[in-house]
Formats: sequence, structure tokens, C-alpha cells
Amino acid sequence: MGDWTVQSGNGIRFEWRPAGAGRLAGEAACLIVVDVLSFSTAVSVAAERGIRVLPFWLPDCPATTAERAASEKAAAVYARQSGARLAVARHAVTPDSPWSLSPAHMRRAPFVARLVLPSPNGAAIAAAAPPHLRVVAACLRNITAVGSWLTARGYGSPAHPVAVIAAGERWPDGSLRPALEDLLGAGGLISDLYAQGADRCPPRRPPRERPTRAPPTSPARSPPVSPGGCWQRGASSMTWPSPRKGISALSCPYGTGTEPSPPAEPGGIRRAAGLRSAALSSATRGGPAAARRAVCCVRRARQPGRRARG
Repeated sequence: MGDWTVQSGNGIRFEWRPAGAGRLAGEAACLIVVDVLSFSTAVSVAAERGIRVLPFWLPDCPATTAERAASEKAAAVYARQSGARLAVARHAVTPDSPWSLSPAHMRRAPFVARLVLPSPNGAAIAAAAPPHLRVVAACLRNITAVGSWLTARGYGSPAHPVAVIAAGERWPDGSLRPALEDLLGAGGLISDLYAQGADRCPPRRPPRERPTRAPPTSPARSPPVSPGGCWQRGASSMTWPSPRKGISALSCPYGTGTEPSPPAEPGGIRRAAGLRSAALSSATRGGPAAARRAVCCVRRARQPGRRARG
């Protein structure tokens, strides 16, 4: 039995906040950050323009002014060391620093190759992932693209599980404050992954058993098999496939009539009449339509040179 705290055995797993990301990251093959307002949305706009985003964690609400100033200074140092430009707060946007967490600012700002994007929620989740773990940002505008990207690379199966982490926020006491937009984004991505076949193992088909052939009780030959029909030994009726559905191997264990058929018995009118009555008696349980199909099959067996009607 797997550990329920890490949702073992599931190809798609869900949690909240960096604590949940740290819990699931140990077994996940890919971690998806869902911070709709607005880290993930800003990342999607930047990636759409070809900008490489380097997330940087900022303290959340309980942080003091001194701690926030120290983290902003550390972000500037990290940007210089990485050869990247630094995104600033929305109210601090200037012509020299036009990048921020605002998707509108990100769209209007000039292109840069590398951009450090500080964030108190989404970046904190990305920082909780181990260095070897792939991290993806998902939002409401790229759900289908993210789902297709994950399933095309085999993510979302029990062997390669994904961890979908909704960012949410924190109350002043540090407890979780769920965010509806993040829950909707995570739920939309999970629904899209299921629709594309994730978290499903290929169904195991039961072994096909070849029915045993009953030994012939008389030297009489078998009735002929018309093209497209299937005669089952040991049965007293002939199966005729529907022209729309075709015929499957399970309903026709002896092929579709393309193999050589035994020759018809010369003058077998009496035998054909007996086959007709047996087919009608066995098809009565299926109603008039089944009886007509059985008669059609018998007519084809009796008159292989004529085209049957109905």
C-alpha cells in the first residue's frame, strides 16, 4: 500500500503551496506551478515571446520591510550574476525597467534573452523542486498546450507522475488561503490531462481462447460459408455481421470466410432446409430482424450463385 501523503500510485497528483510541492516532489517526474494571478500567466507571456524566465522567491505577507528590501537586493545580485534583466514590482515599472509580474507589462516590454522574475508564491513553489526535477508553469491561457506537452512526453502515468501545485496565498498567521483562480486552473489542467489519456494504464485484454472443435459425428460435409459470413462449428446457426460495424475476431473465431470453404453437398436441399429451420429457431430469441438475417444467411448457403435480398 502506497503512502497516502504523496498520493502514491496516481499519475496525476495535486497539492497546495510550497509545502505540498516539497511533499510531492520526491516521487514526481514533473512539477506544474499554477499561479494564475499572476506568476504563471506572466511566465506564459514571456515564454511565448522567447524569453527565458529565472524565478526568484520573495517573502510573502508576514515579511518585514527590511526582509523584503534584503530579498530585492538579493534578486538584483542574482540577475547580474545570471546575465539577466530584473523584473520589478508593478508600481516600480520605469522605462529602464519595464518588466513586472503584470502580463500586460510583460507583453509591452522589450524582448530580453533572460529575465529574473521575483514572486512570493509561484517562484516559491518552483524553488521547492529539486534541481533535477522539470518545472512547468500553467495558467488559464495555456492549459491545452501544457497538457499536450506533458502527454506527448509520457508524463502523467503512474510510472512518470506529475504534481500539479496550486499556489494560493497565505493569511497573516501563515495558514493557507485558497485562491479560486488557482483551483480552476489546476482543475482545468487535470481535466485536460485525463481527456488526453493521462493516468491510465493500457487495458489488459483477456487471453483469447480458441474454442475446441467438436469431432464430426457423421461423414457429411460442413455447410458452405458465404463471403463475409462466419460459421461456427458445434452451433446450429450462422452469424452475419452488420455492414456498419464489420466483424471482429471475437465474434468470428474462424475468420471472415476468406479461407477456402468446404464444397457444398450436391443436392443438399433437405440439409439446407434443416439448417434453415435450425437457424430460425436459434434466431427467434433476437426478434424478427435476427430471423431475417438468419434466413438471408441460409439463402446464401443454399444459392451461392444468386444475390440474396434484404
